[in-house]
Amino acid sequence: MKCSDRQYEAQDLATCAPEELGSILAAVLGAQRCTVHAPVDDENLPCAPVAAFGEIHPSSDGAIVEYTVARDRMFSVLSLNGEAVAFVQVSGPRRRPHFTDLDLQLLRIMSGFIATTVTTNRRLTQGAASIQPS
Repeated sequence: MKCSDRQYEAQDLATCAPEELGSILAAVLGAQRCTVHAPVDDENLPCAPVAAFGEIHPSSDGAIVEYTVARDRMFSVLSLNGEAVAFVQVSGPRRRPHFTDLDLQLLRIMSGFIATTVTTNRRLTQGAASIQPS
């Protein structure tokens, strides 16, 4: 089967859970693992959008960032309107021994879509929770 023969199932991204978003992003990036972490409480994550080779570890008093030269892991902090809404961790490139600058650029581009999706999903969830049956 050629890549051009693949058909992707159309999905309503606004209703995707972070796990589903991670699977979609892993397929797009050609990664073995991709995790989207959307904290529900106010963790102190940086507010500027960032994408780099390495890992990010949130903690109660900030975030610890580990940069790597090996390029076997990437991360992105997803922000929308100056507010950090989630972060993504990607590891294990499938097609090559390491991720490239183009992979990192693709992660930056996809981060905007993922941030919007996470925010929309939160609003839908909060809206559904606020509707009380009469």
